[in-house]
Amino acid sequence: MSSKRNKTRRRAYTLLELVMTSGLMAMVLVPALALMRDAVELSTTAETWGTLTTYGVDKIEEHLVLAAAGFQDASVSGNFSADGRAELRYVVVRSQSPVSGGITNRLMTVIATVWSDENGNNLQDAGEPSITLSSKIAKVVSYENEANK
Repeated sequence: MSSKRNKTRRRAYTLLELVMTSGLMAMVLVPALALMRDAVELSTTAETWGTLTTYGVDKIEEHLVLAAAGFQDASVSGNFSADGRAELRYVVVRSQSPVSGGITNRLMTVIATVWSDENGNNLQDAGEPSITLSSKIAKVVSYENEANK
């Protein structure tokens, strides 16, 4: 006599197979999610530095024009709330003083500092992202004439 074996097809996975598959998926996904988190954090940091640099260059250019027109020392501070970025603050100093790198009535230094005021106290604190840019402009009659047109 020959015995016939029932040949039945398996239609479902066992609990052990499901647990093993879930474990393997978790081992693959956890490092991938950590990489994604780090990438988002780096992207946010790069965006912050890019924004600070853009606003810093804007303020330097603005005050170079003002320095060319009047060649007056000044210190100005404020924020970028008109652009919807009230958390970003700035300080710009225009100086002819030799201490700051200028030459009285001949060369002016323009220094702009822009920072993200993360705690909202209107002061630049340690740990807050900031950028400082500087430039110089000479006192030239043609600059003054062009600016005063």
